[in-house]
Amino acid sequence: MWTGTPGVDKNVVWATPVPLATVVATARATGCTVNDVLLTAVAGMLMTYLAERDERLDEVAWLLPVSLQPFGQGLPDELGNHFALVNFRMPLDIDDPAERVREIHRRTVRIKNSQETLITFGVQRAIAQSPQAMSVALTNFFANLTVGVLTNVPGPRGPVALAGTPVDAILGWAPSSGDQPMTICIYSYAGQVYLSLGVDATPIPDADRMTDLLEEEVGRLHRELVVTH
Repeated sequence: MWTGTPGVDKNVVWATPVPLATVVATARATGCTVNDVLLTAVAGMLMTYLAERDERLDEVAWLLPVSLQPFGQGLPDELGNHFALVNFRMPLDIDDPAERVREIHRRTVRIKNSQETLITFGVQRAIAQSPQAMSVALTNFFANLTVGVLTNVPGPRGPVALAGTPVDAILGWAPSSGDQPMTICIYSYAGQVYLSLGVDATPIPDADRMTDLLEEEVGRLHRELVVTH
């Protein structure tokens, strides 16, 4: 369904902000992380979106940025990108939300406890330093093994201002490479979680439906894993 060469037309959409406290409560109730819960919500959204179109996939692969440095309260001494794009296979065949979040937690823990992130970072550096034609070809090759980039970035915990003007919200979109048809950016800021999607308009003409389903899925996870237990 999400294969082929992307077209020129793109759509960008974003969901209604979700209270971070809601996601944190779900994570604590399941013994998983906030990131696990949000990935579980994305998986549930994709499952419903596909089902509404009589489609089904057992799993889908994403490029998942994994930081090589811990996030601190302030800026590091030296700025720069220190992350690796790891291939994360997201299960889309687990209907039970509790079972799905446990499986996603198992897969993210495996990545964190393996050398895959460091190895991937080394490969990325080698690709970046290779001749341009080779670098582009290799970048597109690895990008085309996945449906897109799915990133979760923890932003400022409290409100910030820009030139004295308070910032109400922050939205972000991760870049895509090769023939990737979509990108999802999860960004937390001042107690809210913002979910933004960028999609190719040809295979995904109704991106607003994805954001609607994503909002519903976050609420469903909280109801079924926290409220009813």
